[in-house]
Amino acid sequence: MKRKILITTVAFSIMILCNLIFSNHNAKAYYETDSNGIQWYYDVTSNEARNVRLYSGSYGTTLTIPNTLGGYPVTSIGPSSSNSYGIFSSSSNTSNRSKVNTVVIPNTVKSIGYYTFAYMYGLESIELPDSLEEIGIDAFYNCQKLKTINFPSNLKSIKNYAFGYAGLEGSLNLPSNLQEIGNYAFYYCTKLTGN
Repeated sequence: MKRKILITTVAFSIMILCNLIFSNHNAKAYYETDSNGIQWYYDVTSNEARNVRLYSGSYGTTLTIPNTLGGYPVTSIGPSSSNSYGIFSSSSNTSNRSKVNTVVIPNTVKSIGYYTFAYMYGLESIELPDSLEEIGIDAFYNCQKLKTINFPSNLKSIKNYAFGYAGLEGSLNLPSNLQEIGNYAFYYCTKLTGN
């Protein structure tokens, strides 16, 4: 029994220490409701709204990401690390994943984070902004109705499994500035053609 308590205490202490070492002490978390009545959760770092996630509100088949929150430009959407909810900040919003078929991203966004649009089974259309530089791990994982995607010329990185099991078809036009294609970025996209 004492050994279990000791192990638990040590593990908890390590978690707290890692959080203190690796957390961004300059980031502050905020909530804001947009003109459509959707409440967004986001962090502010270096005068930018980052890690923007949907917190609550009613939206239809089109989800429009705001270009500013709290007066700060939105530069990254979705979580910066593993989060099973992606663009949704809680499990209460995930039931609406399949009803969204279009996502509108503003031309301020540089990064789409980990798992952001994963398992959005209804997602058919998304226009990636020219400002986009990175598509995160599993960002569009299992978006089975997403048939085409146009990559912006500024895109530098497509991370691991970014489009794994997506419904992409035909050929892809990758930008000349692209520096990284992660492992299995297009895993099991069986309807893609070309090299």
